[in-house]
Order: sequence, then C-alpha cells, then structure tokens
Amino acid sequence: MAGGGDGVFVPSRLGARFGPYFELDVLAPPQADGAGVAAGPPAGWAAVADLSDPLTGAFARRAGAVRAALAAGGGLATEAVDERVAVSVAQLGVCARLVAPALALAVATGRPPEFSPRLLYWRDRLGGPFPLALGGPPVPVGQATTGTGPSDRLGRGLVDGMLLPVVAPIVSAIERHHPVSSKILWGNVASGLAGAAKMIGQAEPALAAPAWGVVDALCAGDGPLRGTGARVAPARFGRRSCCLIYRLDSGAGAGAGADGDRARRAPSRSALCEDCVLRFR
Repeated sequence: MAGGGDGVFVPSRLGARFGPYFELDVLAPPQADGAGVAAGPPAGWAAVADLSDPLTGAFARRAGAVRAALAAGGGLATEAVDERVAVSVAQLGVCARLVAPALALAVATGRPPEFSPRLLYWRDRLGGPFPLALGGPPVPVGQATTGTGPSDRLGRGLVDGMLLPVVAPIVSAIERHHPVSSKILWGNVASGLAGAAKMIGQAEPALAAPAWGVVDALCAGDGPLRGTGARVAPARFGRRSCCLIYRLDSGAGAGAGADGDRARRAPSRSALCEDCVLRFR
C-alpha cells in the first residue's frame, strides 16, 4: 500500500503504517458445517455483533470492567463511578477502535471497506487497543478512483460499510439498555473518527487532508454523524456533546453529594477532553 488512493487493500499493514489502534488481522473465513451453517468466530475471538445483543452480555461486561478500572484508577469504590460515565467511556473506546482501520483503509486506498459485524472479531481486553480481526479479506465499497477520492464519496462509503452495519446497532442497543443518550454516543463515534484522522495525519502527512476531509463530510452530511461536531483548527475537532469523563474529577461520581453536584455544573478545564463541547463554552 503506497501513498494514498492506490486501491490496494492490505489490512495487515495498517498497524505498521498508522499505529496499534489501526491494527487489523485477517483470519481464514469461517467454514460451514454439513448443514451449510457457518461456524462461529475462531477460538479466542468473539463477533463484534455480540456487542449489540444484550443477551450475550458482551457490552455489559465491557462497561463493568471499564467502571472497575476507572474506580481503581481514582481510588474509589466501583459504585462511586457513575454508570453513565463507564458506559460512555466503554462505548467510546470500542467504537473508536472499530472506525479507525475503516477510515485508514478508505483514505489510503480510495475505497471504503464494507464490514459485517458477524465477520468482524474482537478480543475483550483493557489497557490499550484490543485485538481486532476480519473473518476473510475486506470487501471494498465501489470502485477505486484516482487519488484518495472525494471526501463525500468516501464518507458515504464509511456510512454504508461501517457506521450503519456495525456501529449503529451498538449505539441503538446501548441507548435502549443504558442511561446514555444517542447524542452522546454518536458524539463519541465522531470523536473516535477525529482521533483516527489526527493519528493518520501524524503518521503520513500526505493523508492528513483526505482523512480530515472525510470527518468533515461525515459531520456535515446526512448520515448518523450529522451535527455531532466540526473542526475548530486544521487538526483539531470540537464535538457538540460531552463523553462525561469529567464527572470523575473531584469525586463527581454517583453519590458525590453537593460537592459532586458543583463539580458537574462547573467542571475543571483540566478534566475536560480536548474536543469536549464544555471546553469551547
């Protein structure tokens, strides 16, 4: 995969080019049994589709583990961490990891990839980017074009190939079963894409403009990221919602009492994420 827009899909090189958040293994496609039913994920892997199915408990376990880790990091009891914070942080981490390689493939090849949540596999690990793999080679959406392709076309491809089939079911399931709004959840997705664009541009400056152009197109288009935020500088994003992580500052978790209420109303700027809406007020 050389330069931008060469049309060659080589997911195994993404980590080396852009960093560990972009790593994407390609595994052998699942084999069907004698009745023609496809086998499940390989041993040690789980389907990303599980994250949108509450019966599997996959996302609930992830959010619980994140809540415990946040509590341990702050020297708090697990119950002292607001459930909404843990859910938002867990979803942000999961979705940012999912969209990063999709954006990188789109801008590096000029063709967005199409993913199936049942053939996209993950390993639930905390402490860094979790392993992510495809059950077979990725399928490009549409034809390759000269250069990196128009931003709106690449953005539309990401909507059709990643956001709607993979991310939207996760967002919908979380909104139904946890006390976090879709505005926050889709804002988290936009934040993850902006972070990926920034990392892509830092790794390969020639791809900075196309990567950020896709983010711009997605936030201004008619897809699920419309209105979630916009660039406030050439390589800086400002979202129009908050991921809620500031609530951990100064004991502003569940049960924090009056002091916690004050912290929620007037968070310290040092507790806000770089792209938080509260930072720009």
